[in-house]
Amino acid sequence: MLSPMIDDMFINHNIVFGDDPMMRWYVGNVYKDEKGNGNMEYCKIEKDKRKTDGFFAWTHALVLDDELEEYVPFEPMPTLIF
Repeated sequence: MLSPMIDDMFINHNIVFGDDPMMRWYVGNVYKDEKGNGNMEYCKIEKDKRKTDGFFAWTHALVLDDELEEYVPFEPMPTLIF
């Protein structure tokens, strides 16, 4: 279910990790494997030495994407001086 959304985010440059080398490293350590039933699975490139925790935390957060509320701009409170 998430594969089309993740593909779209990367293809259309909707996801930007900026200068975060850790997230780029996590993503670079993952490959997509197509299962016989048509499902896609994200797997580690090298099972023992590669770290993918951040990538899989991000994909688990995407599961709740449809439950997120619309973005509301943050309006800071005025500074109070006592």
